Amino acid sequence: MRIQFKVAELVRGAEVAQSVANPQSTMPILAQILIKGDHNNLASLTAMDYDVRVRVEVPAEVETKGQITVPARTFYDFVRELPSDSDVVIETKGEKVTVTCRDIRGEMATMPAEDFPIWPEMEPKLEFDMAQKDLQEVLDRVLFTVPVRDMRKTLLGALFEIRKTQLTVVGTDGKILACARQTISSEKPPKEFNAIVPRKLLEELDRNLNDEGLVSVAFNDKQVSFRLGNILYLSNQVEGNYPDYNQVIPKQFARKFHIQKPPLLAAIRRAAIFTDQRQNSVMLEFRGDKVAILADSYDRGRFYEELPAVVEGGDFRVAFNYKFLQDVLKSLPHEEVLLQANQPMTPAIWRSESAEDCFYVVMPVRIQERTEVEEQQPYDESEGEA
Repeated sequence: MRIQFKVAELVRGAEVAQSVANPQSTMPILAQILIKGDHNNLASLTAMDYDVRVRVEVPAEVETKGQITVPARTFYDFVRELPSDSDVVIETKGEKVTVTCRDIRGEMATMPAEDFPIWPEMEPKLEFDMAQKDLQEVLDRVLFTVPVRDMRKTLLGALFEIRKTQLTVVGTDGKILACARQTISSEKPPKEFNAIVPRKLLEELDRNLNDEGLVSVAFNDKQVSFRLGNILYLSNQVEGNYPDYNQVIPKQFARKFHIQKPPLLAAIRRAAIFTDQRQNSVMLEFRGDKVAILADSYDRGRFYEELPAVVEGGDFRVAFNYKFLQDVLKSLPHEEVLLQANQPMTPAIWRSESAEDCFYVVMPVRIQERTEVEEQQPYDESEGEA
């Protein structure tokens, strides 16, 4: 096999592929990239994890057709250090693979290409296209709520729920739930279709989506694929039934609070400096036309800041994990946010004032825990205001 690439194009393909390869796998072949040249002007780079697979097509001059595997990280680290405006040749001789660029030459270990797992075929049951920037917006709003580890396997992915022309994507770790919606176009939209897409696939996809272009999405009963340009991702879906998220979304609210996002986010960042690391909680205290942001801990001190707010439903105190609030506020698209709540220990909803396509259900921190701290160390508001 002998294939010539432009360095810049090969580096881009290798970057995408090596990100999926798994050097910690008990199957050593999964730490490799399969390079295959079976067309005159196109080569493919393929990498696989246990569930996630990626194939990247890269323009090339295929002088001698064939296929070879290379260690993913070593290969990527080497080619990205080559002169970006040059050509690079990958060539096999016996059991060795050489990578040559100008006067630079590297030899790498290889494994039999025949041992590399076969790319599975997929028969789509549902297909649709959407703008890459729209899908990226949805993923950026939801992904941070999908846990990396959880005993509940179904939570290790995001729910893709299709109802005719509407896509709803949901993620949750049991303490915070994100819901984002987008309109889709499909020639034959189904009345109803659900699938749980693994977090790792969505992370890889999100990393490579752009502001321009379309992404083609396909589902069947067990698999999901995303194609964007020359990159194709394929994965098994997470098995099982996703929890009924509608059950945790409050339908009515006794209280509503309107706040400007930029000053609130800044105040929460300041409050976070003073929080108890066991709780990571900040208190929001709504009174009249103000919201006070409070935090305290035995070893760090106390924090108090007031901001303007529009309060509907009377005075109210509620505490949240500040990390959740920071992520939520960063993800909401507009500058005025709305907090909808009922009681201090029932789920509350954060959303943008003027956007219905995205919201977050957040469980408050126990007020009792905050009160116990305050009883042991009374907080003097006059100190905070000073």
